Amino acid sequence: VLKQMRKEGYIKFGKDDTGNGAVVTYGNGSKIFSVLCGEGGRCNRSNITITDEAALIKKKDYDAIIEPTLEPYNFNGLFFEPKQIFMTSARTKDNWFYTHLINTVNQHYINKKAKYNFFAGDIFVAVANKIQTKKQYEMRKKNTDDLTFEEEYMNLWLKEKEGSLYKY
Repeated sequence: VLKQMRKEGYIKFGKDDTGNGAVVTYGNGSKIFSVLCGEGGRCNRSNITITDEAALIKKKDYDAIIEPTLEPYNFNGLFFEPKQIFMTSARTKDNWFYTHLINTVNQHYINKKAKYNFFAGDIFVAVANKIQTKKQYEMRKKNTDDLTFEEEYMNLWLKEKEGSLYKY
């Protein structure tokens, strides 16, 4: 579909005017920006922010660079609250994002009026939904050490700190 839309000129791929990231421009004027969580990401604004591998981003960088980009907007009298989407592999429980995840899950069940949603999956969910194959699962299980496999593919947040001497 994207290939067809590009061919017909409805979407265009290019670099951001600042040169700090990539941009997809749609025929209706909408844009999707891709920027790194670094100094080049400052001064951007967004209505929806997707943070990939959130657990790898330092909390202070998230607070100083990503969080300030969220900007509510008003469209013909309709007020829209900015949205955040986090994607990440599991890490260790001392990571700031683990606390954020637990708070989000708790708010989902406690605060019924607010919209706190979450989805967590592992490699079995990916295989069941044909995102990964059984062969890929077997290969990753064979080629990955136990700790990495549990974090990356089983989505288990481990108690040990990264680089710990002991195995979970």
